[in-house]
Amino acid sequence: MATVISVSSFGNLLLALWFWVQSLLSAANDYHLPLWRKHRRLYLFNAKIGMFLPNSVSYKAARHPPAGVMSIMISTVPSLVFRLRY
Repeated sequence: MATVISVSSFGNLLLALWFWVQSLLSAANDYHLPLWRKHRRLYLFNAKIGMFLPNSVSYKAARHPPAGVMSIMISTVPSLVFRLRY
């Protein structure tokens, strides 16, 4: 079902929960995100490099291998990234 609508509702729930937890922690610590011009450019650059570029590349690459290979590749990414981090 999640592949039909592209994103699971559980994933959206976790994303919303993460947003509100971070917002409440920032408000409790009296931290405000700087929104000056140089910061907005940095935020936009990070969004392009961190989200838009990998997402569009993976959609273009998904056309070529079989579905089983693609599902294995996508499911191993979190474990590989975790190994790089720790």
